[in-house]
Amino acid sequence: MASALFFTCLTCSMFLLTIPYYVATQKVTLSLYYDSLSTSCATFIVKNLAKIFYVDLITILNLRLVPWSDAYANKSNNSTAFCQHRPDGCKLNSLEACAIDVMHDVNKHFALIYCIEFLAIEGRHKEWETCIASVHWDCLRNPL
Repeated sequence: MASALFFTCLTCSMFLLTIPYYVATQKVTLSLYYDSLSTSCATFIVKNLAKIFYVDLITILNLRLVPWSDAYANKSNNSTAFCQHRPDGCKLNSLEACAIDVMHDVNKHFALIYCIEFLAIEGRHKEWETCIASVHWDCLRNPL
């Protein structure tokens, strides 16, 4: 039976699902719900989560990233979203969610997310287009 543990990093939550040790062929699912412009979440992604790629833990993990902001829809028309970090937060959460959906390779979409979150830590999140270019994502063929 799987067990669930919850870890909280200020406003950034991580849901860890562990699979029993005797199921050696299955990967452990690690789900991270985060907000793209949250300093604590960006710091966790850049300084901690990235380590799973460096020490090759990604080979035993099914990493599930979920850009999830403190957002709500306008009840009058349901087409306008209001985000904690204003339009920039909504845009970057949507961009990252789209990248995850389009780029099925975790190494590729994590590289983009890492780049955006690194810029967010430095207060340069408006330069996100440089991250798109760095991962060679063809936005014309796979638009946002």
